[in-house]
Amino acid sequence: MSRGERASGEHINENVTATDLSEAVPQTDVRPSAAGRKIPRRVWEFIIRVTATVVAVWISLTFLFGIYICHSDTCYPMVKDGDLCVTWLPAPPEQGDLIVYSHDGETRFGRVAAVSGDRVDIRDGVVWVNGFAALSETLPDAYGIVREAAFPMTVPDGSVFVLSDNLSDINDSRTLGAIPLADCHGSVVFMMRRRGF
Repeated sequence: MSRGERASGEHINENVTATDLSEAVPQTDVRPSAAGRKIPRRVWEFIIRVTATVVAVWISLTFLFGIYICHSDTCYPMVKDGDLCVTWLPAPPEQGDLIVYSHDGETRFGRVAAVSGDRVDIRDGVVWVNGFAALSETLPDAYGIVREAAFPMTVPDGSVFVLSDNLSDINDSRTLGAIPLADCHGSVVFMMRRRGF
């Protein structure tokens, strides 16, 4: 074999050897394992949006709004049994506001007739607040069981005097007394009729 042929053969052998070596070396898996994979940015954005929405709803329903369903006729016909009402919490109720309040664990609806410091009197079926008639109508005969001797009264600080729109329902401040603001759940700002749904 000539020197040139031997050199050529060596070159061929070198190529073969390099190819064989490349095939013999095991190929490592360059894909990251499941534990090492990063969460896609879109998934993070979705999680953040859902979390922000949940927090915003919780804050709104805790500090700004309340949702209640009426289960009585205390404010009929303004609020009927089954109506859904949304209340506004931050502002204290004012005279004339329709509010939701609690008494002995029962949620009730009523209208503010007087606020703290007002003087309330009931004489001959007429409700007087600071010397003015609070209602354009006299109380029904059902009020006869309530002792007018409890009046006049001054509404204590941090309380409101509440009357049912349905005046025949005397389970309001006429018999319950002034309602503490701590038991008030805000003034009704939105109402939806649910009857028939």
